Amino acid sequence: MKRPPKMLTVREVAERLGVKASRVREWIHGGQLVAVNVASDVSKVPRFRVAPDALATFEKSRTVSAAPKQPKSYRSCKRAGFIEYI
Repeated sequence: MKRPPKMLTVREVAERLGVKASRVREWIHGGQLVAVNVASDVSKVPRFRVAPDALATFEKSRTVSAAPKQPKSYRSCKRAGFIEYI
């Protein structure tokens, strides 16, 4: 029987991403990061766990690619205060 991957706590996710735990909770409440609440029904405080594959999906969606380079503009510059005599 295959064992499920270890679920990550909010603190562990925050350490991996280099952010505060409150930011990770914002992502979870906002629906950007998928997590499971493992707290009991009696407890009022949620205890979230994040699956490694959900974290990988989240990281892929947050990856920024480099902007395409714009072609150089070869405009002629005229010097300020320079008068052309023809």
